[in-house]
Amino acid sequence: MLYPDAETDQEFGCSPNETEKLLALGVVEHDAAYGTWLDRQTGLTFPWTLPVCETPEKAARYNMRDFWFFSRQLKDYRAKPPIKQIPSDWASIKTQLYTGELGEVSPENGLLTISQMLCAGEIRPPWQFGLTPDDCTDSFEMDMGFCDAYRMWLMSSFDDDQLIREMLNECGVPDDWTDWVNEETNYG
Repeated sequence: MLYPDAETDQEFGCSPNETEKLLALGVVEHDAAYGTWLDRQTGLTFPWTLPVCETPEKAARYNMRDFWFFSRQLKDYRAKPPIKQIPSDWASIKTQLYTGELGEVSPENGLLTISQMLCAGEIRPPWQFGLTPDDCTDSFEMDMGFCDAYRMWLMSSFDDDQLIREMLNECGVPDDWTDWVNEETNYG
């Protein structure tokens, strides 16, 4: 609704001027879904308690949005030791979960890598690993590479483009990735 494409502006969405007016009035806001989700939490909701999340890879594949929201919420809890024990199937993200430090990751296993990043609260784009847009295969399978896991995170986690713009401005987008990023995020 806030950022419709040109074909649906009049019928389903707001023009840029209308969007700015609604934002100024406080009728809508950027990143509203996270605030709403956070208001409904009674504490830290661990991703392994969600349906179909027996492993970090499954949590990233089937509940990416909730996993992303958990990642953001975890930053506020990290000072307090809220995590006493994690399931054994989650041992591969234990260091990131407890310390908030990403450490060494391998982009070959995309879902594990994005899970480790979520637990550390540090999402890195694929170009920082020397990957190119040619490494993207448009796979949504459990064995997807990091480019596709990163794409899934972009698609699942953002309701508007303000956070995406801020994140991409912080890390910079190399020229060879610009078209891919514009296509996946409407960033351009």
